[in-house]
Amino acid sequence: MKRHPNYIVAAVSLLLCFSGVAFSQSPQPEPKAVLKQMIARYAGFSSYQDTGVVQTLPSESLLAAGPERPHFIKVSSGANTLVSFKTYYARPRMFRFEWKSSLLPMTREAVVWSDGKKDYSWMPDRSSRRDSFTLYDGANLRFYVGEAQRISSGAIFFVPSLLIKDLGYMPFGEMISSMTELSLVRNEQVDGEACHVVSGKIDGTPWVLWVGKNSQLLRKTRTLYTSGSFHEMLEKGKIKTYVAEEIHRDIKVNEKIPREVFRHKPQLRAGDVDLTR
Repeated sequence: MKRHPNYIVAAVSLLLCFSGVAFSQSPQPEPKAVLKQMIARYAGFSSYQDTGVVQTLPSESLLAAGPERPHFIKVSSGANTLVSFKTYYARPRMFRFEWKSSLLPMTREAVVWSDGKKDYSWMPDRSSRRDSFTLYDGANLRFYVGEAQRISSGAIFFVPSLLIKDLGYMPFGEMISSMTELSLVRNEQVDGEACHVVSGKIDGTPWVLWVGKNSQLLRKTRTLYTSGSFHEMLEKGKIKTYVAEEIHRDIKVNEKIPREVFRHKPQLRAGDVDLTR
């Protein structure tokens, strides 16, 4: 999957921290089996909806790994929210992803959606400092998702491509299936649900995934991101790296979603552009 600067997953050491519970004496599943079951579950949903955030963690969570094992600390507070989002999906191809980003001067939600017949994009104008948006309908869902990956900090791609596989060249399910150095680190609660915590590397980039033990839902991911404009990246010392995590809440599966959700009609303001006319 192609990455874009400002917020992209970096192939560098991921130094994470956990505040979970120790394993019980009962046998633990293989991490590969946990991930395989999760991927299969998403592929079988008739509908899916959630809310979530992408947030950075405090700088003190970045600790050097020792020669034998990394040192873990608790990072339960001090997170900085980059993106808040909502996801809606209904088989076979009705989709809506809306989000707000703290990285852009947005007072309204950006939206990418499909009514099952036609695909649309309602995106902020990044060439302007004004809070202006443009409405498109001349491309396909895959194009719009790719265009929105950077300003959604990747959130529009990861879980959505578990639901709709052709949203990218390599959907997240294939990325997860290619993970190496897999390990079931421990069990941990996420919003009251007991989760398997699975660590590994995707194309050399460390990742950690929290998968519900009973629901088999992906509740949280954590990896390392980088920031900095293209010109800043040309200057030594200008690239910043930080741990970021994507958390999914209020998950509902196989429940009817009103069709009106997928027939979004944004309210245009002065300065907005409608390219669907």
